[in-house]
Amino acid sequence: MNRDVPFETVEKWRSLVDLVYKLTIAGKMAWAESAKEGEIVAPYAGHAIVLTRKDSTNDFGDEEPIINVRINDSGGDVVDSFWDSDLDENKQYAYYRKLDNLMKTVGRKLTGADDVLDALLARMREDSGERADFDDEIPF
Repeated sequence: MNRDVPFETVEKWRSLVDLVYKLTIAGKMAWAESAKEGEIVAPYAGHAIVLTRKDSTNDFGDEEPIINVRINDSGGDVVDSFWDSDLDENKQYAYYRKLDNLMKTVGRKLTGADDVLDALLARMREDSGERADFDDEIPF
């Protein structure tokens, strides 16, 4: 855990991740792939939120993925940065899972995979006589 920040900052980081997740699922954040592999960027309120997946070596010498969250100002300078592990108490990995799911969701949206799947399902439901009201459950 990043021990160079007060507890209140960690709480703000958690709130930021929770709100970014909520806004992304609601389709209110415009994500794009970065030039760097494993990185996505969303401009928001004159800043940019950047998520980067990297591999790290844990305490046992095993490789495991970690996710970095950065906030850049309008000039591209990093104004704040933290890791998913900075947010998780007792190694529960709740914030890693949330950020991982967010990155996977954004990735599928950027490739169009979910749009294709939704279109196929709608057509198949129509052809089979099923109601196609599943859109109520899909936030995009």
